[in-house]
Amino acid sequence: EVVKAFQKVGPAVVSIRAIRMVDSGIWFPSQEFFDDFWFGPRIPQKQESIGSGVIIDPRGYILTNQHVIENASQVWVGLKTGKELEAEVIGADVRRDLAILKITTAEPLSYILMGSSSDLMIGETVIAIGNPFGLGPTLTTGVVSALGRRVHINNQVYGEFIQTDASINPGNSGGALLNIEGELIGITTAIYANAQGIGFAIPIDRAKRVVDDLIAYREVKLGWLGIEVEEPSGELTKALGVPSGIGVMISKIWKNSPAEKAGLKPGLLIIALDSKVIASKWEFNEQMRDIIVNDEVVIKYLEQRIEKQIKLIAKAFPEELAPELCWFLLGLELEGGARGVMITKVDMNSMAGRIGLGRGDLILRLNQAEVRNLADFYQALIRNRNQNSVIIVIKRRNIYYYVSLPLRS
Repeated sequence: EVVKAFQKVGPAVVSIRAIRMVDSGIWFPSQEFFDDFWFGPRIPQKQESIGSGVIIDPRGYILTNQHVIENASQVWVGLKTGKELEAEVIGADVRRDLAILKITTAEPLSYILMGSSSDLMIGETVIAIGNPFGLGPTLTTGVVSALGRRVHINNQVYGEFIQTDASINPGNSGGALLNIEGELIGITTAIYANAQGIGFAIPIDRAKRVVDDLIAYREVKLGWLGIEVEEPSGELTKALGVPSGIGVMISKIWKNSPAEKAGLKPGLLIIALDSKVIASKWEFNEQMRDIIVNDEVVIKYLEQRIEKQIKLIAKAFPEELAPELCWFLLGLELEGGARGVMITKVDMNSMAGRIGLGRGDLILRLNQAEVRNLADFYQALIRNRNQNSVIIVIKRRNIYYYVSLPLRS
């Protein structure tokens, strides 16, 4: 059965070669930044890394890990026939460590239909196919060791992994995890480089939810319910008869949001999202980062000590609320500048106010997004609104600063 599965889908697993231009010096958003400094730009160096991918569509769409192609200037895909083709990066999702590439060729392509990971059982036989250490197509077998694993790496939480004892080494990232029938049930990821007998894969059901968005929009459309929360006091949880450390209190309901239309109000205690118990504000925000547009979300909450349940459909964050979001999260009011956006007002109780940002400062970058105008800034803030913090590049009197700002939500 393993041999049949490999023969059936092996040609659809490809090798990936990502080329990056790296620099050991400080990087600035554009070349003209260097005009204000006495030193010139460092000489860029070429760096290559390897990985794997899975062709999921006969049109040439390939599913892989985001970290395989991160910051790549060129991506090459190697087919089983030996041919190597340059690939276009269609979209990537850092949160789920997934990316979509596309290759174009006149030759018919083998591809794997996505199966289901919802019915996996611990002990079930699985097959991993990838390109470990750049050696070429390699098959290993094992069993499902655990489900729903959450892993903390470099201050990032990766959740809901399939854990397996099938060997998943560097170069396997982005490869296929199959069941014994040869159905795609996960995307392998070598997140622990020195792990022995421990491999992880992103469940294919988790990947399915974002593939269409990545192909259609080149990004994942983060869902919005219109709920902001805070940690409840011990007195409140005691009064509601809730064990300490369970639930978060609604602190704000956004206008015209799914939550407002459903009748939710500040002061209610949310105890679960989609059957997952919420024990803290951090857990609530973690759950929200996994919700995409049009997801149905079940919220359990307490109202006057009575447990209730409601279903909401997540929608996209309305762009017209972006200025209010900026004030709520960062304590800043902005206007467009000749280049970048200019701070016009600062909430002195916010972190921005406490560290000394002020009127006239220019914002030129938010995380990975270059900010040329207000639309750029607001779109980047909307995309990053559920993060714990953002990094902005500030220009003040021809001096440039990198500033990390926590988000107040």
